[in-house]
Amino acid sequence: MRIINTAEVTPDDIPSQWERDQVYNGLDCCVTSEVLNVLLPQLDNHTSATYKFSKELQGPALEMRLRGVRVDLARKAEVIDEFYEKIETLERNLDRIVFEGVGLPHFNWRSNPDLHTLFYDRKHSRRWKHIRLPSRLSLTCSRCETLRRRLAYSKRR
Repeated sequence: MRIINTAEVTPDDIPSQWERDQVYNGLDCCVTSEVLNVLLPQLDNHTSATYKFSKELQGPALEMRLRGVRVDLARKAEVIDEFYEKIETLERNLDRIVFEGVGLPHFNWRSNPDLHTLFYDRKHSRRWKHIRLPSRLSLTCSRCETLRRRLAYSKRR
């Protein structure tokens, strides 16, 4: 095998596709090694432990890639059904909030035009100005009741 000065060679200078692939592979490995040698001294205790853990997971990840992962299909179906139920509940709640709070019927949260209408066209309406939401919104019953009262108050004005 011949020695190739990669600093001066262009891909057209190497006639064989196999040799071009070998040069590319060698350059790829060398650049990866150079980057590693620059980054390793910059690691602290926390990032070093994260890097070590990531390297230790490569073996199991490659093994799972080769052999596959056993999936409980019945449990998978249950979990998917649970998520669809949660999405339906959240959609109903969002529809109610948007309709009662802003007056936007038939709201589709997946629709860009509906989102644009909600956040840009309806945002400056009187109702939005009088509802002052706390900076950190929690989903406690008392917080929901407070928001409901504020919403009812803003509708009367």
